[in-house]
Amino acid sequence: LREAGVIYGTSVTATRLNHEVMMKDEFWQFLKDEGVSYAWVFQFMPVGMNPSMDLVPTPEQRYERFFKTEQERLGGDFAFVADFWNHGFLTNGCLAAGAKYLHVNAKGYVEPCVFQQFAVDSIREKSLLEILKSPFFTAYKRMVPYSNNLFRPCPIIDNPKVLRAMVNKFNAIPQHDGSENVVTELAGQLDELAAGWKDYADKLYYEEGFAETHPAHRGVYDFDVRMRKYANNEEKLAIDKKP
Repeated sequence: LREAGVIYGTSVTATRLNHEVMMKDEFWQFLKDEGVSYAWVFQFMPVGMNPSMDLVPTPEQRYERFFKTEQERLGGDFAFVADFWNHGFLTNGCLAAGAKYLHVNAKGYVEPCVFQQFAVDSIREKSLLEILKSPFFTAYKRMVPYSNNLFRPCPIIDNPKVLRAMVNKFNAIPQHDGSENVVTELAGQLDELAAGWKDYADKLYYEEGFAETHPAHRGVYDFDVRMRKYANNEEKLAIDKKP
């Protein structure tokens, strides 16, 4: 790829075990030496068959990783570095459920995201537009962001009560063996993880100045709110137009 002049990047899974490696300058220099143009950093998520919390980074590790990925994001050597889920302040929270993204699995069912493995509708039965406007996805989009603190964007690890409420309210169907564990067996551990992260997230958002530079905006992905804003803008334009 490099010889052909193709732009390419890398995807890194941040875990509890490889945290120290990812914090080293040598790791990032290796990526640069390999010609990597951009990097996705995905925190390990306890989903899938027999999910475990053992590899999920601790709140302290996630906090430390933020500063390292920010250093690399702003350093100028990469086109971009995206740290899921530490960069919620750049996206006004979660992108799932059609806010900016959704996931269609191999069976045709449409999930809020690849990690929220629950679905109500299938593209074999409805159009994507119908699904985007469905009560399930609409409810998600109306709540974004799920917290006033944009460093707590995720409904799985930051606001686990949101995911449980959505699954229960809309009778969303688990899509894979073990998918349901994230709202059942692991619920208590996820609540503890979220509570532990909240302290670090509040420190980042409110003490590092992000609350002022990147405030949370409500209704951004709500179709009805956007249409009202659009109508108001059209009315203003009509008033401003000269005869």
